[in-house]
Amino acid sequence: MLGKQPRFVPTLGMRTLQQLDEALAAKPLTAEHLAEVEAIAPRGAIAGTRYPAAHMAALDSEKR
Repeated sequence: MLGKQPRFVPTLGMRTLQQLDEALAAKPLTAEHLAEVEAIAPRGAIAGTRYPAAHMAALDSEKR
């Protein structure tokens, strides 16, 4: 994400020190890697809801 939008700040959620260590050791993707990801899943290729409608209705963020 940082390779595409440098001002984007990801929020990390770790449950263990090992997960934190792995996240902090991560390296940014190169332009070549980003192109590979785009070839596999181009923008707009993934669509739809994350959960079935009944589950979406139960989410707090979906209640208005």
